[in-house]
Amino acid sequence: MAALCSGADGLAWPLTPPHRLAGDSSRPRLHHGPNGVTSWGFHAARFHWRCRRRSDVHPQRCHRRMPTHSFSSNLPSAPAKAVGGEVLVDAWYATALAPYGARGLDEAIASRFSARWARWGRRYGLLRGALWFAVSRGADRVVCPFSAPGLRVFLLLHWCLSSRMPRLYLVEFLRAEPRGGFSKVKEAVHLMLYRPLLARSLVAAQVMTRWEAQAYAQRYGLPAGRFCFIPFPMLRRPAEPLPPSPAEPSRTVLCSGRAACDWATVLEAARGASWSLTLVCSAEDRAGVDRLNHSGRARVFSEISHEAHQQLLDEAAVYALVLREQQASSGQVRLARAIESGVPVVATSVRGLDGYVEPGVTALTVPAGDALALRRAIDALLDDASLRHALRQRAHDAMRERTLEAYVAQIGLWAMAGRDQPAPPPEKGAP
Repeated sequence: MAALCSGADGLAWPLTPPHRLAGDSSRPRLHHGPNGVTSWGFHAARFHWRCRRRSDVHPQRCHRRMPTHSFSSNLPSAPAKAVGGEVLVDAWYATALAPYGARGLDEAIASRFSARWARWGRRYGLLRGALWFAVSRGADRVVCPFSAPGLRVFLLLHWCLSSRMPRLYLVEFLRAEPRGGFSKVKEAVHLMLYRPLLARSLVAAQVMTRWEAQAYAQRYGLPAGRFCFIPFPMLRRPAEPLPPSPAEPSRTVLCSGRAACDWATVLEAARGASWSLTLVCSAEDRAGVDRLNHSGRARVFSEISHEAHQQLLDEAAVYALVLREQQASSGQVRLARAIESGVPVVATSVRGLDGYVEPGVTALTVPAGDALALRRAIDALLDDASLRHALRQRAHDAMRERTLEAYVAQIGLWAMAGRDQPAPPPEKGAP
C-alpha cells in the first residue's frame, strides 16, 4: 500500500511569532549545565527563536526563491482543530483521517515554512524531525507509523527542549527481533533510546497481530494496555468480483517482498521443478539473491513500480509468500494483493501472519524453511485447477469484511478519541 506524502496548497508564512502575541514568556530561558556552561539545548532554542524573529522583521528573506505556483497536493483541506485540539497525522493516514479533523504533517510544514521545506523534509529524516518539532508545538496529539522518517529526532527534540510533548499514537507498530551479533547491539541501543521516549509520550500503539501486544509491552517496558490490536485491511474493493480464471493459466510462480523474505528456501524449492519462478526483491537484497540464483533458475527484478508488480501478479498462477520467522508482523500487504488479484497463495507458517493466514482457507501453508513441502504445495495447486479456483474464492470470501474503509474507521475511533477520555479498543472479533 503506497504511502501518500503531499504538501499543502497554501504557503502562508507566520509573520507574527508567538512571543509577540504573548509577551516575552515564550523566549527561551537560560539553562546552565555543569561548571556554569550554557547547555546546548538553550543554544538550539535561541537559534529557533532568532529565526522566528527574523521572519517577522524581514519576511522577504524567508520568501526567497519561494515558488509562485501552488504546491500540488493530494491532501484535502481539513480543519486545524480536531476533537480535543490539533491533531497532526503522517503518511497516507493524513488523507484517511482528514474527515475526522486531522491535519497532515506535510501540509502543516508547507503552511508554516514552505512547500520546498516539506519536500526536503521527505528526503532527509533529520530535517524532517526538526520541522516536525517546530510545527507540533501546541498540538494535542500526533498520529504516525512507527517507521515514520524523523520520528526519533522529533521525540528527542521534544524531550530536550519542550516541557509538554504531544500525545503520541503510533500505527503499524512493528520491529523484528535481531538476528546477528551487530543487529543485537543496534537493538540494545534502540531500546535504550526508545524506552524512556515512549514511556513519556506514547498513549497507544496499534499492532497487527494479537500476540505482539504482550511481546512489545515486555520489550519496551510499557503497560500492555497501551498496545491495541487492529488488523490490517485486506481488500480495497470488496464489492468487485474476482477476475476470471485464465483458460490456460501459466505455470509461473511469483515471490516478492522487502521484509523477512526467505529467498534461499524458494529457490531451493524451484530447483528441478517444472514451473518457472519470478522473484521481485529490494535493491538491498539483490546481491544475495543473485548469488543464490547463480544458475539463472529464476527471473529476478528489483525496485519495480507497483504497476509492474501488479502485472507480474496478474500473470502468475500461484503466489509464494515465503517468509522467515522474525517475531514481527510481515507479509500482510503481499497476501492482500494476491487475494484481491485472485491468485491462490502458498504461505509459510510464521507468527507474523497470525490472524491472516488460515490453512486451506486463505492459503495453503507449509512450515518455514521447508523447501520440499513448499514445492509439493505449489505443484498441488498448479496441477489442480479446481483446487486453485476454490482456494482463491475461499480466501476472497474470508477477507471480504476486512476492508480499507473498516480499517480507517477503527483507526479513527482509536486515535481521535476525546481529549479527556481513553482511546476505545476495537470490538472483540472486529475485522
